[in-house]
Amino acid sequence: MNLFHQHGLRVLQRIFFEFGLSSKVSFLERRLVSVIKSVTAYHAATRQYKCETWKQHNSVFGSNIHTSLTVVSTIRHFSHDSGTQLTDEDIKLSIEDISEKFSEAMELMNDVRSSVGTVYFSEDMEDTRAQVAETLKDYSDLLARLNDMQKKRVIQSVGLKMEELKAQMSMLEELAKE
Repeated sequence: MNLFHQHGLRVLQRIFFEFGLSSKVSFLERRLVSVIKSVTAYHAATRQYKCETWKQHNSVFGSNIHTSLTVVSTIRHFSHDSGTQLTDEDIKLSIEDISEKFSEAMELMNDVRSSVGTVYFSEDMEDTRAQVAETLKDYSDLLARLNDMQKKRVIQSVGLKMEELKAQMSMLEELAKE
């Protein structure tokens, strides 16, 4: 389970404990873990299907030597930039992953804001710091692997979100100091 799922499980535990339903928590934990595994398996299967479909669709390149040479020369043309050439599909999947982590981080930040003054604040703040750090690390790792043209597209796509994440986190750090 990732950090977001663990946080959701903790929130459910708090709610059930506050309403005196702590005996139901273990059932919900098992059910939540089951749902998470199903969703994770679905995402993996979807990615595998997309990859196989793309390979089948593009298997035509092997039969047409002129098209193959054109693709190779295009790749060589764009690979003179700095960074390692990634496919558009790889970049798209990375951006989706980063965007998902961004959403999780923003939700965790909302949880921190709502838990100000409670015993849960420091725990929520720690979870948020970890999620924000992971998101920003994934973003910088992705940028490090791209050439200049790809970097520009990724920055246009999610760069503002990352700046917003940094700004929101700095505001939360100021709140934590108080």
